[in-house]
Formats: sequence, structure tokens, C-alpha cells
Amino acid sequence: MTVAATEPRHRLIRDRVTWLVYLQIGIYGWVLYSMGPAIQLLREETGVSKTVSGLHGTAMAAGALVTGTMGARVVQRIGRQASIWMGIAGACFGVVLITVSTALPVTLFGAFCTTWFGSYIVNSVSTVMADHHAGPGASAAVSEAHGMAAAIGLVAPLAIGISQSTGIGWRAGVLIVLVLAAVLWLTMRDVKIPDHRDTLVHHDQPGRRLPPAYWWAWAALVACVAVEFCVSIWASVLLRERVGLSKGAAATGVTALVAGMAVGRFIAGRLAQRVDSARLMYMAIALAGVGWAILWTATNPVLAFGGLVVCGLGIAFHFPIGVMRALAVAPGVADHAAARASVGTGLAIGIGPFVLGALADRFSTHTAFLAVPVLLALAAVAVAGSVRAAVTGPRSGG
Repeated sequence: MTVAATEPRHRLIRDRVTWLVYLQIGIYGWVLYSMGPAIQLLREETGVSKTVSGLHGTAMAAGALVTGTMGARVVQRIGRQASIWMGIAGACFGVVLITVSTALPVTLFGAFCTTWFGSYIVNSVSTVMADHHAGPGASAAVSEAHGMAAAIGLVAPLAIGISQSTGIGWRAGVLIVLVLAAVLWLTMRDVKIPDHRDTLVHHDQPGRRLPPAYWWAWAALVACVAVEFCVSIWASVLLRERVGLSKGAAATGVTALVAGMAVGRFIAGRLAQRVDSARLMYMAIALAGVGWAILWTATNPVLAFGGLVVCGLGIAFHFPIGVMRALAVAPGVADHAAARASVGTGLAIGIGPFVLGALADRFSTHTAFLAVPVLLALAAVAVAGSVRAAVTGPRSGG
């Protein structure tokens, strides 16, 4: 028996609320997937070390941690609809800070803001879809939402690479997100998002604690998110050092990773309604490992880009399926569980890319990428632990 085995099967129906949420997280997708190329190009301008540049990932982690510790209370007070729009505004503010200055304190604070506010979007999207769609339909909706984030986000590295290569400058590519956010607000701000205060389906019940199965699922999520950010932030450097690409071409190359993630997340949405969630996670972890192996051994652009696509296909399943597995074993405390997931995401964003950057300074980027299969192995062990804990029962674990 696994988490998904007891869920009823329901067809996913996409209404205006669903499409609004898809597009809202798509805005954050642009912000998130522009950070890797932008941070590396900013590093070139300022001349800082890879370790110091990795502090931007640590700042992003700190933002997610802040939301993880206080986010549930904020959402309970202002509601999910307001928290999502607030998240979009705050993430865009962070983008502006990163593009208007090269001063390290300013760019670090900008990186902090992107995930501090952006985590409200991610957390609320998961709980809104869990309330608005039932059973496997919720997992499918979350997967498709993150597929939309990747589909919109994959254009960001491409836009940055083109703007850098044509002489306009990488900042122009990043700032396109401000236009996208404004258009979405003007056209769909009247759509009402279901609120936890209007339904008891996932309203947090006082005194409920998160069970052991949740923490195993949480650990798997942390390892998987660390893989995603290690690859997305440092892949462009690997492409330059190992394959010999130019700055613009390497930044554009990250599009291959995000393209794989976009395709994979739409596939995940369909498979989540038919295939056991633990089995999906095992398959995704293995697929990401294959993609890593292709990328790590590649010395020409075609093979390297192919490895990024395959790796992205595997990574695509990690967050949406992982977070829904965690929420599924924490009934009655969905907002609390989502907030703790944000803490784990913050830890993953901060520790993973920073450690990889430090290893790259000490050895080489190519050698440092050996951290990726280690993280994938840890994720597989944690998935197995969550399955065992779900079978043994819902005893409280903290």
C-alpha cells in the first residue's frame, strides 16, 4: 500500500480558477528559471568567486525559510487569493532589485525577495489545487501547474541568452516578467480563488501533528529540490567549462533543462491519475540520473543539451508529485504541511547549490556535479521510507 493507492480516481476539470492558478505560477516560473543564468552572468560582471555567487542561492533559501516559518499564519490571515497576488508582486520586486544594481547586498536581497514572496505562490497553488480538485485530480492539477511554470519559465533563459548575445543585455530578458504579471492582473484579477476560510476540506485542525510518513516524504522532496537547483543554477557554467560554449549560448542552453521539465510535468499530470505516486518518484529519480550521466560525460553541445532534456524530464516529476505525496499523508494540516515543505525547499535551495559552488571552487564544476547522483540516491531512500511509514500507520511524528 502507498499514498496514492487509497485515493479515489477523478477526472481533472480545468475551469477559470485552474487556468488562473496555472498562469500565476507560470509568472513565478519565469522569475525562478531566469535566476540561474542571471546569477552567473552577474558573477561575470562583478568578478566574484563561485562560492560568493552561490550566496544568491543561500539568499533564495532564506526567503523560502521565512515563508516556511510564518507563511501558514499569513495565509490564514489574508487568504490564499491575496497571498498569491502578494507573492507575484514581491517576486517581481526582487527581480527589479537584481537588475538595477551590481552591489552584492542589493542583489542578495533581491534573490531573497524572489523566494520569500514566491513561496507564497507555490504553497498556495498546492493547497488550492488540493481543495479545488479531488484525489488524483489534485496531483494532476499540481503537476500541470508546475508544467505551466516550466513552460513559461523555459522562455526566460532563452530570452536572457538572446538579449545578452544581441547586445541589449541580460537584464532586458529578465524584466519581461513585469509585463507578463501586469497583463495577468489586468485580465484575470476578478477570478475568485477558493479560500481555506470558505471550506473545511483542508482547513488546518488544531493540535494535529505531522506524521512520520510526512517527514520521509519531506526528506525526499528536499533532496529532489536540491537536485533541481544544483542543475538549473550551475548547468550553464558546466556547459561553458566542459563544452566550451559562449556566455549567451550557455545561458540559452539551460532552456533544454526547463523544456524537459515542462514536457515532463504535463506528462506527470496524466500519469498521476493512473500510476502509483511512489512508483512515479522512483521512475523520475532514475530518469534524472540517466540525464545527469549523459550531461556529465558530454563534451559536445548536442549531447550535453540532450542530457539536460532527459534530466529535466526526470526532475519534472519531483516537486509536484513529491509535495502532493507529503500533503496526502497530512490530512487536516494542509497549510501547515505546505509551510514545512517550504522550509525544506529553502534548505534545499540554500545548501545544494552553495555546496556545489564551493566544491567547484575547490575542485572543478565537473567534479562538483557528482553531488547530483548522491542526492538522487538519498531521495530514493526517503521515498522508500515514506512508503513503509504510510503502511505502518499515522502515528504522530512532530
